[in-house]
Amino acid sequence: MAHRTTQPTTVKRYDRASDVLGNSLAMRLADSFDYMRPEEVDLVHRLARDLPERAVCVNIGSGSGTSIIAVMEVRLDLNMYSVDINADNALSQFHQAGILSKITQITGDSKTVAWNGDRIDYCFVDAGHLEHEIRGDIQAWIPRMASGGIVLFHDYGSDRWSDVKKVVDEYAGNWEFIEVADKLAAFRIP
Repeated sequence: MAHRTTQPTTVKRYDRASDVLGNSLAMRLADSFDYMRPEEVDLVHRLARDLPERAVCVNIGSGSGTSIIAVMEVRLDLNMYSVDINADNALSQFHQAGILSKITQITGDSKTVAWNGDRIDYCFVDAGHLEHEIRGDIQAWIPRMASGGIVLFHDYGSDRWSDVKKVVDEYAGNWEFIEVADKLAAFRIP
């Protein structure tokens, strides 16, 4: 399926995180830090449930850790890598979630860090939001994706970070569009 150029409306809208997954730490972090909306966490939960067993997952720009915790709280069998310029960003949240030992942290610029891992089944991109940063992340990480892998871009369609949608749309021509939940766009790589 070809990528649609128009952004579809959000499938679901939630007023509170508890509307989705009662005691989810990711939902509580979404409420506390407001880096992710509950409907975005819900999309991550749904996509993570369908990943292959022991899938390789990379989170670029971990921030408060919400996006990693959202994946890991539904699938502890996954191989999770966190790529961030600051390794300390989400340590306390990972510890609180009981997943710190299950995450391989890679510290450095997401556009230039070394990757010797397997093909990536799931990649959540939320690092730099300027045009050259997004372009660099796409150029660095999409070639490392497995065929059929899922890539998500946070702040897609954001008024504040308009370069995200602009650059993603330039590259997404042959990617399969999955869904947009608030400002989180998901695609499948051929």
